[in-house]
Amino acid sequence: MLLAVTTYRQFLSQVNHKSFRQLFQMSNKSSAVADQAKNLIKHNTVVVFSKTACPYCVKDNVIMDGVVTKNQIDDGNSYQQVLGEITSARSVPRIFVAGKCIGGGDDTKALDKKGELEKMLKKADAIQD
Repeated sequence: MLLAVTTYRQFLSQVNHKSFRQLFQMSNKSSAVADQAKNLIKHNTVVVFSKTACPYCVKDNVIMDGVVTKNQIDDGNSYQQVLGEITSARSVPRIFVAGKCIGGGDDTKALDKKGELEKMLKKADAIQD
């Protein structure tokens, strides 16, 4: 046990303090992004995480037009990492309705084609009859 402590102390003494500080800041930033993403999902009926240059995202934006308000968020890569942790998929678009992930672009298109997306949105009071 003492050997592990000594080894750990040796490791800490050799760590570049700047690198350690950057790692700590990245960890805090990641935690803040995770909290923000979870709050967006929790406090909004419909949330679509997408990228402006993604063709699948553009298709979903057309489907969801009038249902969601578009807000630009910086640091999309951090959000994609968090989405990977939350949903096991970090690809975008990632769509949440009433706090539940309904999937990505293909999933949304399939739900829309079957009429299920409209039912989900009505049930969540995201759209009216």
